[in-house]
Amino acid sequence: MDLTENAEKLFRMLYTKDFNAAELETQLESGAFSADDINQAAYEYVEYCTDIPDYEEYDKHALGETIPGIESSHLLEAIRILLDYGLDPNASMDQESIISNIMYSMLFVKNGYQTADAAKLMLEHGGNPNMVIAGEDMPAFMMWDFWYFLGGDVESRYIADSVVHYIMVYLGFGAKWRNGDEIIKTFGDFKVSDFIDHRKYYYGIVRSETEETLWVSFFEKATNREVARYTFGD
Repeated sequence: MDLTENAEKLFRMLYTKDFNAAELETQLESGAFSADDINQAAYEYVEYCTDIPDYEEYDKHALGETIPGIESSHLLEAIRILLDYGLDPNASMDQESIISNIMYSMLFVKNGYQTADAAKLMLEHGGNPNMVIAGEDMPAFMMWDFWYFLGGDVESRYIADSVVHYIMVYLGFGAKWRNGDEIIKTFGDFKVSDFIDHRKYYYGIVRSETEETLWVSFFEKATNREVARYTFGD
């Protein structure tokens, strides 16, 4: 994507290992940056943070832990600041003739629970949990990852955990299938909106003996009871 001169300046302040939050806020307070500048810079920053290094490096870290010393280490802090200065979570971006969006692209940033927490911030700032991209029959954030983790071997538990917690937040804010159906089945008194507090839950991937039915079960940490399930191939 061709950035404006101001968007390029913001991008360089975001995509760095030496992030300076105070400097970013000072620049934004100057009023020199338009909403388009901010949206472009934020989207480009997230896109540049989606490269995946060695899977073994990820799994040296505890689930949900922020990996320090890389360009995505300050993702949550950066998104919080940008939202205060006009970042639009629903802005569409033309990336090499493919229409995309920052909330969808952020799904591919694998650095602990920052992405889930950043998604929560963006959804609280008016982000649409049911945005559909490219005419798919599911919300944008669901286009790839559940199918990937259910249909194949999970190469990194750390990455899978990051993605599923991101999905929990979207479910908590009301993400549904395009026809309005609920994505998951719930049990007992559990409400899908409880997933907004995603750290209270964990998950497990289960396959039937014939592998014709696959599902993700969600459990409450405090009680270890199953509270919800997503089934594929039922």
